[in-house]
Amino acid sequence: WASPIAVDDDDTVSEVIIMATDIKKVMDIKDHLTSLGLMVGSVSHGIKGLLTGLDGGVYMLNSALKKEDQDQAREGLEMVQQMTSKIKKMILDILFYAKDREVQKEPVSAGEFSLDLLKTLASRAESLSIELRSTLPAPDLTFMADIGALHSALINILDNAIDACAADNRKSEHCVDLTVSSNSESIIFTITDNGIGMEEKEMKKAFNLFQSSKGKSGTGLGLYISKHIIDQHGGSIDVSSEKSTGTSFTVVLPLD
Repeated sequence: WASPIAVDDDDTVSEVIIMATDIKKVMDIKDHLTSLGLMVGSVSHGIKGLLTGLDGGVYMLNSALKKEDQDQAREGLEMVQQMTSKIKKMILDILFYAKDREVQKEPVSAGEFSLDLLKTLASRAESLSIELRSTLPAPDLTFMADIGALHSALINILDNAIDACAADNRKSEHCVDLTVSSNSESIIFTITDNGIGMEEKEMKKAFNLFQSSKGKSGTGLGLYISKHIIDQHGGSIDVSSEKSTGTSFTVVLPLD
């Protein structure tokens, strides 16, 4: 049996506290470096895939310019725009993960905010023949939020829904629904898709750091960051899904 540590005076107590604090700092640094290593490994796969797509778009554009083929040029430009948008989103996710910040709430029009979400993704959804549908709240509904952070959180979820539809080749038509409702205390965002869906084990890990269902094209940061932002707002996020049928995310946020 190990003998208990004898603490004889206040100086010894202080030394023990300092030692414990130092050990905690070392463990925190170790955990951060481990996470950083995992992030570099995860992100490198995603960046490689995106750069390959970007190269393909540039090649298509150059080829179209030489042949003066406008249809091919439009297709190449569209590919470049999509890859650029994804790279931008990935970089913003990495920056948010690397440097956390406190939310700065301000009054937000629920209707205008929701329309902006749809507008942001309209072009990508259209290019993939995915219908974006919406049920929006009353025009005068407002709530308190960090508009930039929350926009990123919900775009991540909507983008995930579009990816799930794009990956599904079993259905002839795909759609993503954004429904925004409220009660006396909360505003509720429900995002539903009829894409590939998830199994129960995938659902349980959906918000884990570096967990991605997109293989090498994903970093596993998006949904983790979304949940973190929603938690910072005092809200909650839940997911329900069925393999080959679709997925629904429900985000509940306090109005104030």
